[in-house]
Amino acid sequence: MQQDMMTLPNVDMNLLEQPTLKKVQAKELDHLPRILLLCGSNRERSYSHLAVLEAG
Repeated sequence: MQQDMMTLPNVDMNLLEQPTLKKVQAKELDHLPRILLLCGSNRERSYSHLAVLEAG
């Protein structure tokens, strides 16, 4: 039973805002991109920990 994607009886389309270019454009950043690096292991010697240390 395939339902048309535009027919959603449980969604009130009047409550959804129409996207505009102004709403979806990213703001100009005044800093370099920030990247969070996570260590995936608690071991003393792990590849992910060494990769984070090398990147930082």
